[in-house]
Amino acid sequence: MSLYVVRLTRTGNRIDSRPCQSCYQTLCAYNIKRVIYSVTPTTYECVKVTDYVPNKMSEGDAYFQSLH
Repeated sequence: MSLYVVRLTRTGNRIDSRPCQSCYQTLCAYNIKRVIYSVTPTTYECVKVTDYVPNKMSEGDAYFQSLH
């Protein structure tokens, strides 16, 4: 199974939607094989989940960690 992820600005432009660390764990838990995500307004990236290395924390997770 593949998952497509797109993140849009308020004006409708596509921006970086790389899965965060928490999303990566969820992708693995649901046995998602491939993820396709927007990188810039005109490009996408397609990777096998087993080859993907999450390199960022979500803004929500960062906020919760800042509270502790």
